Amino acid sequence: MDRMAQAFASYWRNSLADSNFSIGGMSEKDTKAFTICGDQFMQSGHIDKTKTEKLFKDEPVDCNTIEIVIRPIVYRKQVNHTISHSQDTPDYVIPLVTDALLTRNGRCYPKQNGTHISRDILEPLVKGSFSIGLVNELDDYLTINTLSGINYTNNKEDNELSDNEYNDYWCKYREDIESLLNHVAKEWLKDTQSFKRIHDSYIIKKNAIKDIFKNILPVYDKLRISSENIPLFENITAKLPTPKEPCLSSNSLFSKRLAHASEQFPLATAQCDALIHLLNAKNGETLAVNGPPGTGKTTMLLSVVASLWAKHALEKDNPPVIVAASTNNQAVTNILDAFEKGFSKGDEPFGGRWLPNVKSFGAYFPSITKAEKAAESYQTESFYETVENPKYFKGAKSYYIKKASEAFEDIDIESIKVSAIVDKLHDSIKNEVEKLNQIEESWKSLTTIKDKIQKQFCDDPYQVRKNQKQQLAQLEENKKEWQNLENSWQQYLVDESLWYSFFSFLPLIAQKRLLKANLYLKSLWPFGSQQPKWKIIDEITLFISNQINAIEPLIEENQRVIENLEKLINELEKCQENWGLALRHLDIKENTKTIDLEQADSIADTKIRFKIFLLTTHYWEGRWLSKMEELLPTLSQWLRKTGKSIIEERWYLRMMLTPCVVSTLYTLPKYFKYVGANYVNDYLYNYADLLIVDEAGQVLPEVAGASFALSKKALVIGDIAQIEPIWAIPAKVDIGNLLEAEVIVTDDIEQEYNKLTNLGVSASSGSIMKIAQNSSRYHYDPDLEPGMYLYEHRRCYDEIISFCNELIYKGKLKPKRGRKSEGGLFPALGYLHIDGICQQSGSCSRLNKLEAKVIAKWLASYKSELEEKYNKPLHEIVGIITPFSGQANQIKQAIRKLKVCNDQKLTIGTVHSLQGAEKELIIFSTVYSKHNNGHFIDNQPSILNVAVSRAKDSFLVFGDMDILDPHLNTPMGTLANFLMASETNKLHFKSIERKDLIESSSTNLQVLRDAKEHDDFLIETINTAKKEIIIVSPWLTENAIESSKILPLLESAIKKGITVTVFIDSELNITNSVDNKLFALEDLLKDKQIEVKFVRKIHSKLVIKDNDLLCIGSFNWLSAQREGEFARHETSLSYQGASKKLSDEIVLIKNSLQERLENYSLH
Repeated sequence: MDRMAQAFASYWRNSLADSNFSIGGMSEKDTKAFTICGDQFMQSGHIDKTKTEKLFKDEPVDCNTIEIVIRPIVYRKQVNHTISHSQDTPDYVIPLVTDALLTRNGRCYPKQNGTHISRDILEPLVKGSFSIGLVNELDDYLTINTLSGINYTNNKEDNELSDNEYNDYWCKYREDIESLLNHVAKEWLKDTQSFKRIHDSYIIKKNAIKDIFKNILPVYDKLRISSENIPLFENITAKLPTPKEPCLSSNSLFSKRLAHASEQFPLATAQCDALIHLLNAKNGETLAVNGPPGTGKTTMLLSVVASLWAKHALEKDNPPVIVAASTNNQAVTNILDAFEKGFSKGDEPFGGRWLPNVKSFGAYFPSITKAEKAAESYQTESFYETVENPKYFKGAKSYYIKKASEAFEDIDIESIKVSAIVDKLHDSIKNEVEKLNQIEESWKSLTTIKDKIQKQFCDDPYQVRKNQKQQLAQLEENKKEWQNLENSWQQYLVDESLWYSFFSFLPLIAQKRLLKANLYLKSLWPFGSQQPKWKIIDEITLFISNQINAIEPLIEENQRVIENLEKLINELEKCQENWGLALRHLDIKENTKTIDLEQADSIADTKIRFKIFLLTTHYWEGRWLSKMEELLPTLSQWLRKTGKSIIEERWYLRMMLTPCVVSTLYTLPKYFKYVGANYVNDYLYNYADLLIVDEAGQVLPEVAGASFALSKKALVIGDIAQIEPIWAIPAKVDIGNLLEAEVIVTDDIEQEYNKLTNLGVSASSGSIMKIAQNSSRYHYDPDLEPGMYLYEHRRCYDEIISFCNELIYKGKLKPKRGRKSEGGLFPALGYLHIDGICQQSGSCSRLNKLEAKVIAKWLASYKSELEEKYNKPLHEIVGIITPFSGQANQIKQAIRKLKVCNDQKLTIGTVHSLQGAEKELIIFSTVYSKHNNGHFIDNQPSILNVAVSRAKDSFLVFGDMDILDPHLNTPMGTLANFLMASETNKLHFKSIERKDLIESSSTNLQVLRDAKEHDDFLIETINTAKKEIIIVSPWLTENAIESSKILPLLESAIKKGITVTVFIDSELNITNSVDNKLFALEDLLKDKQIEVKFVRKIHSKLVIKDNDLLCIGSFNWLSAQREGEFARHETSLSYQGASKKLSDEIVLIKNSLQERLENYSLH
C-alpha cells in the first residue's frame, strides 16, 4: 500500500478512537469504564499515583506518556419524584471531551483545541430527545475561539514546566472549557432541574476500545503498517479525484448482463446503465450510484447480484463473494427483505428453490448481541449451521434430485448424480446466454449495415435503389435518343449533295449548309432545349458524339451503385432476417423491424435473464451439494478451522446458497478475519468480489474505510441530498488528527484541509458517498453529482415527489406513479393550520404542545378510517416527522395519553427515524410559530427532502401556516408554494385550546360551534369593545357581511372612537376581484371608516378586542356561508380576561400581521 493510504488508515483509526470516547449522555453502566477523579483533579490537573499507575499498566517501562480522554465536567440525574424524566433522559450528562496526554508523574496535558462537546447531546439529534444545545452553536464557537492546552515536551528535564507555570496553563484550560460549555449550553444550564453537577471528573485511556468499533480499529491497525497491494483502499484514499471518462452507451454489454431478478419488471434505463458500468469496473474501482428516494436502488442491487452470480456460474468459477453493508439499520433490513421477497419465484419446474428450508437469497451477519433475535427473521450464521450437517445434506440431496427430475425429463431419478444435473444446468445456462449473444450479434450486424447504408446514402436504401433505377432508365433513354440522333445525322450527311461538301470552303455555301443542317436537326432534337450555335458543321458530329460519351460513364456509375445497393440490401435483409430469428428467443415473431435493442433488452430481462437466474440458482445449489459431499468425512473438523484458506472456502460454500451477505459496517470486518502464522489474526484483503454500501450518504468515511480493504470493487449507493452523517469530530480536532497522521504535510493547512473536505474524506464533514463520487470514473449527468444516477421514481404520487424534484433534483426525476385521483381521505399534499406556540424545552430542544395535542387527536379521529382503507394497523400506515427531538417526545406523550396506539410502534421522530423507510401517510410537525420562528429547516434542505419523500400517498403539514411564505426561495418557501397551490389542500379539524392561555384564573374560555354562535359572539364583542376591534378573515364576501348584520354595529363603534381593522388575504381576494361586488364592498367598508388591510397568505381566523379578548378557530368571519349546502361546521375558541399572557399573545399576533402587510387594493 502507498504511504498516503497508510496515513489515511492512521487518520481514520484515530478519528474513530476520538469518537469512541465522545458520548455525552451515559447510563450508569457506561460510566464504569472510566477512572473517576475527585474535585481535586479540576483544581490541579493531577491524577493521584494509584490511578496513574493503573492507567500506565501494561505499558513499557520507557513509555513516559499515554493518550487519555478527559471528561472534566459531570452532571448526574437527580432522583426526585417531583421531577418528570423522559425515557430518553440519560443517567449522566458528561458534555465536554478533551484529548490529552498523561505523564507518569500524574500531570495531564490537554491538547490545544482538543476539547469539544459531545455530538449526541446536540440538536439535531439522530435518536432520543435529550439535548443541551445546538451543534451550530458549537461550530461557531470553535471557529472563532482557540481553546487552550498545555504543550508537553519530551526533551530534557529542564524543559519541564514548573508547578506555577503548569498551574497557570491549567487554570486557563479550565476557564476556556467552562466558557465553551456556558456558550453552547447556556439555556440548559439555566433551566435544568433534572441534573446536578457533581465534583468528579472522568478519565479513560484511549486504547480502551468500545464495542461498536472493536471490529474496525484492528483492521486500521494492520493497514497503517501494511505493505500489501490493496487497490480499492488506495483508490478511496487518493488525494485527487479520478479523471472522468465518457459513459458507455445504453444497452452496452448486452450479453454480459446475464441475469435478472424479476419475471415481470425489467430494469429502467438508468438502472440498466448503472449495471453496465459496474460490470465494466476493474479491480480497485469504486462506482457511485446516486439514488434519490424511490428510484429503485434495491431493484438494481438485486440484478447486480444476480448477474455476478450467473457470470461465475457460466465460467464454472467459485461463486462471487458479495457483501452489502451500511450503518443504518433500516438500510440493512431493507436489503435483507429484498433478498427474501424481491427475487421473483418463477414458475415450475424451475421456479423456487431446489433445496428445502432456504427462504432467502441473502444472509445476515449481525453483531453477537443481535444474532439471536435476528435469527427469528433472517438467515444468519445459525442458518448455515442447520444446513451444514449430514442429516440436512441427505434430505436436501434427495429433494434436489426430485426437483431436477421434474425439470429434466431424461433424468433417471435412481441413478443420476448431482454433478450430472449441475452439468445439465450449466449447458442450459450456456444455451440461454447464447440467445443473448445471438440477439446482440444480430443487432450489431444490423446496425453496422444500417450505418454503412446511412453513411453512403443517407436515406432509405429501397428508395435510393428505386431512384437509381429510374435515373438509369432515364440515362439509357437519353443515350438511345442521342444514338438515334447520331444515326439520323450520319444518314443526313450520307444523303447530302457532294457539292455542298465540296464547296463548303466558300462562306456562303458553308453558311447555307449549316442552316440546312440546323433545320434538319431542329425537328429531331430530343431534349427540348435550344440547339447550340455551331460555327461549322463538323462541330455537330463532335457534339453528338461527346453527348453519348458523357452519358456512358454515368450509366456505368449508376449500374455500379445499383449493384452495390443490391448487395447492401441483400445483406440488410439477411441481417433483418437474423434479427427476426433472434427475437424469437423473446417470443417476438411479428413486426420485428420495429423492435430495437432497447426494447429487446427490456424483454430479455424477463424472458431470458430471469430464466438464467433460475438456472443459476439451481446450478449453485448443486455445486453446494457436491462440495458438501466432498466435505462430509471431515466436516466437523473443517468447520472449526480458522486458517486463511479454510475461511475462504467457507465463504465460497455459503455464497453458493446465498449470493449476498448483509451486515453493518461495524460488524463486517470480523467475518473476514482469519488466524495466520503464529496464531496472529489477519484479514482477507482484496477478497470479496464486490462490496455494496447502501445509504452511503449517511456513512462516515472512517467507519466504511476498513471494509474497502477487504474487497476488489465497490458499488456505493446513496444520495447526499438526504440525511448527512452525524459527525462527532469538530473541524479543529479533525485538522489535528490529519496533521498527526501526516495526511496533511503542506504548510498551507487551510487550503489542503478544504481540498480534503471536498473529496469527502474528512471525519468532520465527509461521507463515503462523496468519496465514491470523486473516485468514480463516470459522470452520468453533468447537471448533477458525479457517478451514475437513477431517475425513475415510483414510490410517491407525482404531486409529492414533484416538490423534491424542484427543491433538490433540478427537475431530473421522472415521476412514474401518476397523480392522486380526486376524492380519498386526504390530498397528496395537505396542511392543517394550528395557532400553537413554539417553546424551548428544558433539554434545549424546541416543542409545540398544541401541535402535538392536535396531531394526537387528529390521529385518534381518523384511525379507524385509515386502518379500514389500508387494512393494516395505524403504526404501519403513518409516520410522524418533526425537526426537533423535543417535539417528537411531546407527540409520543400526547398519543400515549389518548391511547391512540402503541407509541413505541408508531414511528415518531426526526427524519433519521424514517431514512430509507416509507409510509402511506407522513405527518410533518413544523413546531415553529409566530412566537419563536427559526431557520433550522431552511438551513438543511435534506430535512424536507427526506420527510416529503417518505410519503407514498399523502404528506400533511401540521403547524402555524402564517409563518410560511410561498414567495421565499427557501425550502420552506417552496413547500408553502406547493401546499398553497390549491384550496383543496387545506385540512379542517376542530380547534383545541391553548393551555398556556388559560392558566390564569382571570382568563375565561368559550367554545363557539356554529355560524349563529359565531355571529352572536361577534355582535357582543363589538358592543363591548372600548378601544379596538380586529377581524382577521382570509376571504371577504358581501353575503357573509350582510348575513352577520355587523356593519351597522361596526359603524356605531367607530363613531364612539373605536378603531376597527379588517385583515384579509391579498392573493385570495385580488385573484377573485373580477367580481365588481368586491370593489364596491371595499369602498363600503372604507366609507364607514373600517380600515381594510391586505396580508400575505392569511391562515388564521381571528377576532381581537382591546387587549383582553382573542378568538381563534376555523370560522371565516367575513366569508363563511351561514346556511345552505356550503355551510360548514366550524369551531372557534375565545380567550377573554385580564391576563398578561393573553395580552402578550394579542400584541404578538398584531405585530405578525403588521410585518406581513402588503400595499394592495381590490381596485
